[in-house]
Amino acid sequence: MLADKQSARGGAILSMRAKQIEASLAEEASGSTFETADSVPPSPSHFTLSWLTSALANGVAGAKVLDFKLGEAHSGSANRQAARIIWNEAGTNASLPSHVFCKYSDDKEIRLWLGVSKILKQEILFYQEIGPELSIETPDVYHACWHPRAWRSMILLEDIAKSRGATFCTPREVVSRTEMESVLNQLAMLHGRYWRRLGAQARWLRTPHNVISRFSECFDYLALVRTGLERARSVLPDPVMRKAHLLWSGYDASLAAASTGPLTLIHGDPHIGNLYRTGEGEMGILDWQMVMKGRWSHDFAYAMITSLRPEDRRAWERDLLGFYLERLNNSGGGSLTIENAWMEYRQQSLHALLGWLATIGAGSEQPSMQADETSLGVLERAGAAFIDLDPLAALE
Repeated sequence: MLADKQSARGGAILSMRAKQIEASLAEEASGSTFETADSVPPSPSHFTLSWLTSALANGVAGAKVLDFKLGEAHSGSANRQAARIIWNEAGTNASLPSHVFCKYSDDKEIRLWLGVSKILKQEILFYQEIGPELSIETPDVYHACWHPRAWRSMILLEDIAKSRGATFCTPREVVSRTEMESVLNQLAMLHGRYWRRLGAQARWLRTPHNVISRFSECFDYLALVRTGLERARSVLPDPVMRKAHLLWSGYDASLAAASTGPLTLIHGDPHIGNLYRTGEGEMGILDWQMVMKGRWSHDFAYAMITSLRPEDRRAWERDLLGFYLERLNNSGGGSLTIENAWMEYRQQSLHALLGWLATIGAGSEQPSMQADETSLGVLERAGAAFIDLDPLAALE
C-alpha cells in the first residue's frame, strides 16, 4: 500500500541525506577540479578541457578539446545547459560532438528528490547500459556518471536541436494522428524489444509502484496531490473534486497493476513535454529520468492522455490502441486482445492525473519541475480522461 504520509523512516532518510548533500555542496564550492571522466563535475561551470576530452574523445587518437562555450542554464526536475565544444584538428576530423546538452543535478532540492527516490541511479545506469543499444528516435548519449554519496550527476547528450533540427512539444500544440502513431510506434518498439527479456537490468530497474511508494514514504506524496487539487481546481471537472477521497486508493491499485504481469522496459514519463519533432518530421522521445520496468499500458495511457486534445483522443483512441497492439506484436511483444488492452488503458489513465497533481503541488523541499501553465494544460486533459475512461470503475 502507498503510504498516506511521510514515515518516520522516510523523514530520517531525508534529514540524513540533506546533511550529506549540504556537506558535499560546501566541498564543491571550495574549488575542486575535475580532470578525468571518472570524476563528476557538479555543473558545466566546473568543466575543464581535460575532463571534456576524457568524456567525449571516444578513444580518438590525438583528439583534444581546445575550448567550450556554455549556453543559458535552466532547471526543472534536473539542471540543464547546452555547450558548444571546440576540438583540435583530430577531433574535428573524427566528427566528435561539437554541441552537447548537459543534464546534471547541482541544486540541493534536485539531488534530494532524485537521490532519495533512487531515480538518479536508474537514469545513469540506463544511459550506461541500455541507452546505447536503443534503435528508437531518442537523443544519443555520450557520457553519464554520478557520485553515489553526493548525489550529483552529469549526463552529456546529443543536442538534437542542433543535430536533428528538433523542436519540442508543449500542451499548447496540436499533435496530429500521424504524429501520435509515430510516438506509439516508438513505444511499441521499445516495449516489444524488452518484453519479458530485461535480463540483468531487471535487478536495478524499479516498478511504478516502487517509485511512487518511495516518494510517498519520504516526501509525503499525498500531501502534494492534495495541494495540487487546490492549485488546479480551475481546470479540473467537478467529478474529479467529488471523488478526490477515492483517488489515492485508486492510484495504489493502478500502480500495483502496472507493476505486475508481463513486464517490459518502459519510459515511465512519455508526456507531451518529453516529445519532439525532428527536422524531417519524425516524432521522438527524450528524458529517461523515470525509466522503469512495468506494464506497456503505463506508457501508452500517459502518452495518449497528455499528448492529445480530449476531442482527438476520444475520436482516435480505439484505433490507436489497435495500431499500437499490432506494432507491439510485430516488435516481439505479447499478443493482447483489444478488450483486455482497453481495460488496462482505462486502469492506467489515473497516473496522468495524480502524477501532474503532485507536480503542480510541489512544495519548498521539492524542485519546481514544470511551469504551472504546462501543468494546468496537462491536468485539463487528464481531468477529461478521468471522466471519459472512468479508471476507478475499471479498477474495482
